[in-house]
Amino acid sequence: MLDDRTRLKLDAIQMRIDNELYLRRHPEIKDIMGYLTSQVLVSRPDNIQDYLMDLMADPDLPAKVAKHRAETPAVAGEQQQQRHRVAAAPAAPAATVSEQ
Repeated sequence: MLDDRTRLKLDAIQMRIDNELYLRRHPEIKDIMGYLTSQVLVSRPDNIQDYLMDLMADPDLPAKVAKHRAETPAVAGEQQQQRHRVAAAPAAPAATVSEQ
């Protein structure tokens, strides 16, 4: 039987694994975060939360993110590499840390 501290550590590890797998399945998250970050740094709004809410509500957000990705070579190249790694990655193991 696992003690509480060990269970907590295993749960934290499993959460990190699950989060990493999710991010690998959704590389567009990095594109969106890159766009939002660049807009905040360029605009330097006083109220970042309201500013980001407005950006996220913009119906043109997908097009603006795509344009940002195309105009930012490091991000575009990194995304292509990430997509390649995801496609080449083996399937996730059936058993999880919490099931062991």
